[in-house]
Amino acid sequence: MVFTTALLVSCGYLKDPGTPLAKVKNQTLTMEDIRARGETRRDSVMAMVEAWVNEEVLVQEALTMGLNKQPDVAALLKSANRKILLDAYMRNFSQGVADPEEGELEAYFEAHRKEFVRETKDVRFSMVVFPELKQASDVYKARSTLAWGDLRMRMDSTLKDSSIGALPWVPVKDLNPCVDGIIATLSLDAVSLPQLCDGKPILIKLHDKKDVGDPLTYTEARETVLTQSRALRKSQKLDSLLQEAKSRLPVFTWPENLPKKP
Repeated sequence: MVFTTALLVSCGYLKDPGTPLAKVKNQTLTMEDIRARGETRRDSVMAMVEAWVNEEVLVQEALTMGLNKQPDVAALLKSANRKILLDAYMRNFSQGVADPEEGELEAYFEAHRKEFVRETKDVRFSMVVFPELKQASDVYKARSTLAWGDLRMRMDSTLKDSSIGALPWVPVKDLNPCVDGIIATLSLDAVSLPQLCDGKPILIKLHDKKDVGDPLTYTEARETVLTQSRALRKSQKLDSLLQEAKSRLPVFTWPENLPKKP
């Protein structure tokens, strides 16, 4: 009954029919209903009309049998009706809550700075691949006199910039296990011993690292800050709306009727 359920609201229960395509008893399927689902091709529309007619006939048969009045079915219908209304209210409510401004985000970050820490270890490194291991060994021995960036560009003609600032931050979890193992042995600005990775002689230099638990900068944490600030703003506005609505509506509770404490 998925198709019928999705169209109950649109097929005449809550609005006047548009361009009719099919009718079962007092329920009408319109072209507007079909288009609202994004379908316009004739063959697909015909198939949807046939499916709707078959399902609506079964729905009407169920109503004639009084199945909607069975306690378990009635409870499910009531629950579904409440959920539809609540979902509609929350969608409407969310659209009316503006995003926090940048200053509010920055203030939230400062107030919760300790909560924003790195969850992954990231590194910034560069690697030079050599045609043979002897060449890598010779470069390693002469590393104190070499300009590392120039060496990288000389060995890799595709590089456009040898500066450290051009290097990306890479999560350790995304590294080749061989490269990860070499980097794990390096201190900052150290160059690795010549080693083979995937059969290729390489040297690696570790330029910077960020460990798990290190504090995040505002820029790094901004997306999370925005998500949390949005949620807080919505929660505060919803609380305010609830209090205002409770002052207008009769609300009663009977705590004495709660189950006794064990």
